[in-house]
Amino acid sequence: MTLRTLFMGLLGLGFCGLSLTGCVSRQDYLEVTAANARAQDELKNVHKKLQAAEEERNQLLANLKEMNERLAAKDQEIANLVQARDLWQKRFNELMGRFNANNNAPTPPAFETIALPEPLDKLLMEWARAHPDLVEYDRARGMVKFKTDLLFPPGGDDVAPAAKQALKSFADIIRSAEAVQFHIYVIGHTDDLPIRSEQTKRMHPTNWYLSVHRAVSVMQELAHAGVSEPRMGVMGFGEWHPIAPNAAGHKGNPANRRVEIWIVPPDRFMTGAPTAAPAAAIAAPAADATAARD
Repeated sequence: MTLRTLFMGLLGLGFCGLSLTGCVSRQDYLEVTAANARAQDELKNVHKKLQAAEEERNQLLANLKEMNERLAAKDQEIANLVQARDLWQKRFNELMGRFNANNNAPTPPAFETIALPEPLDKLLMEWARAHPDLVEYDRARGMVKFKTDLLFPPGGDDVAPAAKQALKSFADIIRSAEAVQFHIYVIGHTDDLPIRSEQTKRMHPTNWYLSVHRAVSVMQELAHAGVSEPRMGVMGFGEWHPIAPNAAGHKGNPANRRVEIWIVPPDRFMTGAPTAAPAAAIAAPAADATAARD
């Protein structure tokens, strides 16, 4: 039963009483009036609650609309990102296709394994372990690899003082009885970082020159340390024989900046046996050779 129904009922009873008796007592009238006032207050409260509920409903609808709009905006943003991703993927695939096409040259044959005699192999392993930051020893190919960032200053071909001592101890091994029958080939390599300094260009116009000049410097250090020059050869490959990918945009890679020294039997690599050199040249002490250079 609602308050309004109750109120109307009370009024009806009052009128009924009036109609039946013709008049009511003051007490009954006051009670009916108070009940009417209470019913009116209750009705006002109900109206207020109804109005608040309506306002809350409208606010929730507005929030829902805003959330739907934001969701639609996010959906559009996602669609735009997916479209951009697909576009970049397409460009990447095109670049990879061009890269693969440009690098589709036949894979060069693997280097022939050159097993060095066990005593020489042991000496080289011990020497490499003594210079871990400067060199690596490839036992399978009889090759020693120097890191040129430690061997030379940037853009230069002057052997660093710390590296000279390592080359001298390497020369002692190469001059030993275990190695004296082998050829020594010194091969320079660079990364693809172009030479920009005008001063450097005057001495090394290109990476090819720089790789050869560095190989010559190493060969000269070995010669000054007593290694017979007829046993040695020098080559430079510039940037064209990398062992690791260079960074994009001609940014280079330190792994490709290196000098390799190959220890090769005379019947296995490029040339025949060297012209016989005087025994004194083969056994020349390092100090005498250094004095001759000066």
